[in-house]
Amino acid sequence: MLELAAGQTEKHVLFDTNSASEPILHNLKIFGKSLNRVTTIFLSPCHYDHTDGLPGILDSVQRPIPVVAHPEIFRPCFEINSDESGTLASSAPAGLSLRRRARSSPYPVCLSR
Repeated sequence: MLELAAGQTEKHVLFDTNSASEPILHNLKIFGKSLNRVTTIFLSPCHYDHTDGLPGILDSVQRPIPVVAHPEIFRPCFEINSDESGTLASSAPAGLSLRRRARSSPYPVCLSR
């Protein structure tokens, strides 16, 4: 989690959600941090190991929270398997209903407000 402060303003940004939410929730507990302070979730690449924990994180937060990502974050991606064969896989986390939880915008989002 990135903790940013400028004057009286604080922001707490969760950068990526791992392939599962449990390790993130466990680590936050160890460090005495809470998802209740997270103001934004930022997803970087369209890989399952950065996005699959999103449903569990959103369920744990239990309030609306902005998720910032590229508009095509959940597009199908090509991945190389351990046997060097390739597969086309979706990077959308199982069980994630974007229609109920997300709002898309073609414009950049300002995180400083």
